[in-house]
Amino acid sequence: MKKFSYLFIVTIIVFLISFYPKIDSVLRVAFLLGFTILCWITSLIPEWLSVFILFTGCSIGKLVPVNVYMSGFYSAATWLILAGLILGAMITFVGLDEYIAGKIQQIFHKSYSNILLGTLLIGTIFIF
Repeated sequence: MKKFSYLFIVTIIVFLISFYPKIDSVLRVAFLLGFTILCWITSLIPEWLSVFILFTGCSIGKLVPVNVYMSGFYSAATWLILAGLILGAMITFVGLDEYIAGKIQQIFHKSYSNILLGTLLIGTIFIF
């Protein structure tokens, strides 16, 4: 709890400094990025929370244009990876992964090469 209270105080100080109008905007962005990198290195808070603080600071303080700090979300590859992660989580949650692995093991259980062949065959089917 004590660690969290120190981090909360530091976060408030970072936000106050990053929104202070007399400091140059480049220095404010550098300070906010430095705080985020420090949180990543020390693992004081989870990575997602430090990125959330960075995005919130950039958007509320209008430090960087939206098309700059959200540019990664314009890429189709980002959405493809996100969709794959969601599908993988759903398959694991439902138990379809264990079911398919069990069926492959029942069909191709005679030898190691048969198991590899079955895995390649099922993987090739799932590609299309």
